[in-house]
Amino acid sequence: MRACLPGLMFLLSMAANAATDERELEEAAPLDAPSVAVPASATAMDQAYRYRGYALAEWSNLIPDAGALKTRDQSLAEANGSGSMSLRSGVQLFGDVTGTYHFRSESGNILLNQAGVRYGAESWELLLGKERARKSPGMVVSPSDFLFPNDSLPGMREQRAGVWMARASWQVPGHSVDAIYLHNLAVNDQGMPDDDQMRRGAALRYFRQSSAFDAGINYAAIEGEHAAGGWAQIYLMKTTKVYLDVAYLETDRILSQSAHDVTKILVGASYEGYSDGLFRLEVLANNRGLDGVVAIVPGTTDASGVLNTVFYRRWYGIASVQLSDLWKESVFTLNHIRALEYSEWVWMARYEIPLTRHQAIGSMLGFFHKLATIPDATLVTLDWKYNF
Repeated sequence: MRACLPGLMFLLSMAANAATDERELEEAAPLDAPSVAVPASATAMDQAYRYRGYALAEWSNLIPDAGALKTRDQSLAEANGSGSMSLRSGVQLFGDVTGTYHFRSESGNILLNQAGVRYGAESWELLLGKERARKSPGMVVSPSDFLFPNDSLPGMREQRAGVWMARASWQVPGHSVDAIYLHNLAVNDQGMPDDDQMRRGAALRYFRQSSAFDAGINYAAIEGEHAAGGWAQIYLMKTTKVYLDVAYLETDRILSQSAHDVTKILVGASYEGYSDGLFRLEVLANNRGLDGVVAIVPGTTDASGVLNTVFYRRWYGIASVQLSDLWKESVFTLNHIRALEYSEWVWMARYEIPLTRHQAIGSMLGFFHKLATIPDATLVTLDWKYNF
């Protein structure tokens, strides 16, 4: 879709998303927020209406290691707006929209991340619309979360795309149960239901939270294929967290292939004893991971989009280090993903410096080696971001 950048920015500044209590505007913020939190703004309506957003300009180049291939310019401008409106009747209206303009192709796209209405009464909540609600401990991938299996790398722009659903939830302190109907999981480039592809289903989720122990159980039936899983995490001495996430899927997609009777296990640990640092280490196992040579599969070269197809082997190691409050309150993040049985890996480092309360500049350096979804390459980015 051809777009003019000024019009795109204006449209995004009008977006709105919903929350009336102390929850994040994005319903689905993961259990551990990987990036620096941006405070939501409040109006004189006593937070009945809240909003947040950002404008971003990014220079990005993907430099192939093979000399015969040309450097690919991936520079873009992006804007996001999200907000909420709470009515006295207990109804919440919400929405989240992202617009992106790619300079090289002179094309833009507007993506609806979340939108809908919630109604809450005592311990019950009903929702109709598109929502992201990830509740799992995995840093990047969560085997048992069949609706939101992947998250962005720590330090990168957060994953905000939700799923179209009708949800009924029972929620009391420490416990919640969700019954979810999924009309269509397939969406088009704008985030709207794709009528040419139908993926219907339903899911049940239970979440238990306490001061030292959290757990969740998930079940889903999508197009007649069943999946079940669960996770648990325990806090040790208030500085260390260990967690386990397991899942069984009757059918899964691995690159372009179908896999049956898939078992996935994630084991992880997080250390937060250092006041300005976060250290995480995970091991992921997939009994149906691909062996041997894998042909190059056309895919995205976007840094975050690579995560959707990178985990196709049997064993992976995932590590992350985040150091905050450095020089002038800057933040440094280093992420590494490696296939343990093959020489396939990703290194991504990011450094971000706040300029003012609302502005920050950052730079990222990424290295990709022998992935099926991207050639050997180096990714270099420079960006400016304005939060409001």
